[in-house]
Amino acid sequence: MQTALENGDFLLTPQGLPRALAGEEATLQEILIRLSVRKGQFPLDSALGSELYTLTAHTGDPAAFALDAARRALAPMRGVTVEAAEITLDRARDGAVAVYTLRLEGISRQSTRQLEVAIG
Repeated sequence: MQTALENGDFLLTPQGLPRALAGEEATLQEILIRLSVRKGQFPLDSALGSELYTLTAHTGDPAAFALDAARRALAPMRGVTVEAAEITLDRARDGAVAVYTLRLEGISRQSTRQLEVAIG
């Protein structure tokens, strides 16, 4: 059982208690954490995270880079397959957004989900 996070803080129920996550919802949160955290920056697990933050305007094939970075970051997660990545520039934030197509297996059923991750 995981606790729901939003903007780096606990998400609370209407009763003021931390909201619990399970199943696919918990898996999607773990994926988002693994893709959003800069690899090597989490003191309790230096292998946690991705190298997406190193993506720049000078990266040769940004979608291929993002796909490879996500596959490496999510490799420890059983039943999660990154099938595709698309990159869209976000000029307002001077960054980019990666949209991933993920296949999740073994949670309750196989499903395909899209997940958006801000870069920069």
